[in-house]
Amino acid sequence: MTVDITDLRVDIGVPGGAIQLPTDASLSEDELAGWAESVAFGRLAPETPRDVVALFTEALLEAAADSRTRHPALAFSFCPQPEHGELARIEVRGLTADADLTIDALAGYFGAVVPYSLEPPETTQGVLPIGSAVRIRHRFQGSSDEFGEGPVLQTVAYAIRTEGVNGVLLFTVTWQALFFSDELFDLADKLASTLQYSVAGS
Repeated sequence: MTVDITDLRVDIGVPGGAIQLPTDASLSEDELAGWAESVAFGRLAPETPRDVVALFTEALLEAAADSRTRHPALAFSFCPQPEHGELARIEVRGLTADADLTIDALAGYFGAVVPYSLEPPETTQGVLPIGSAVRIRHRFQGSSDEFGEGPVLQTVAYAIRTEGVNGVLLFTVTWQALFFSDELFDLADKLASTLQYSVAGS
C-alpha cells in the first residue's frame, strides 16, 4: 500500500526562537496583521522601542507572505534574537513525483547549476530516520530590486524519499547572514533528523 505525499501530515522538531508562520491562504490581510503584531509584542521585551516592534511586525508579515507563495506544509521564521529580525527561514513541503524517482535523479536535479547559482551546489546522499535523502547546499543570488541589486542567499535542502510514499518531501533552511552559516548548517542537519510523517486524520 502506498500513500500520496499530499495525504500526509508532517512534523518537525522546532528550535527555540522559531516562529511558525501561517500558511492558510484563507486568512485575510487584517487577520495576518493582527497575528504579526501579537507575535511581535509577545516575543520582544516590554521596553522595546515602538519602531523596533513595527519593523519586526513587518518582517513577520513579509516572511509569511513569501513562504505562502511556495505552499509549504510547515514554515517557520527563525528569530533567536527577535529584535534583530529573521535569521533564517525553515520550510517543509511535499512535491509530487513519480514513484520510481531515485535519489540519484534527485541529486542530479537539485545539484544542477542554474543561472542564479554563485557556485555549483554541493550534494551529499544519505539516510534519515524517515527515508533516503540527498542534501543540497547552494549559494545563489536572490531576486534583484529596482536598482538591480539582490541579496546573496545560502540554502541547505533535503529531498527525501520514503518507502510507500508517492512524492518527495523537501525540507529547506535559507538565510542571508552568511557569518552564521556553520551554525545554521548544523541546525539544518539536526532538524532533518527529527522529520516525521503521519497519515492525515489518523
